[in-house]
Amino acid sequence: MSDLDINTSCYSQIHAGSVEVFLDLVNDYKIPVFQFFYRLFSDAGAAEGSAEKVFLRAFKMRKLLRSGTDLKGWMFRIACDLLRTGDCFPATKRTSANASRIEQVVLALPLWEKSALLLHRYAGLTTSQIALALRTTEFAAQDLLRRAYFTLTNGP
Repeated sequence: MSDLDINTSCYSQIHAGSVEVFLDLVNDYKIPVFQFFYRLFSDAGAAEGSAEKVFLRAFKMRKLLRSGTDLKGWMFRIACDLLRTGDCFPATKRTSANASRIEQVVLALPLWEKSALLLHRYAGLTTSQIALALRTTEFAAQDLLRRAYFTLTNGP
């Protein structure tokens, strides 16, 4: 199931608590959400635990899902809300001694710039989806991306 394939009956089934339809949604987004957290934390265990929290929260919040909602933006909005509240940080931050310069610069970015960059580059979100996920305006999301790409290009 993809955002393009989901129809009104799927929204109502998710809203009603259909586990089967919700698991299809989880299967569509488990890898992108995991990768988002893995690139933030460089820790597979923390990324997996954080992704699980996203899907648990999404299931709890399914009644708030409205027909026509951008599901990708909604899922990453939940992920960013977990970041905002501090509910998904790893116990210890690991950094590899062999990390490339780019990885080091990305890890050193401020959290919201790093989030915007990872959502854009690796999760494939559009600027409007990033704005939805980060609970900001599209202009602010563009500014976060601009600053992140500037830092990557010119160094910290």
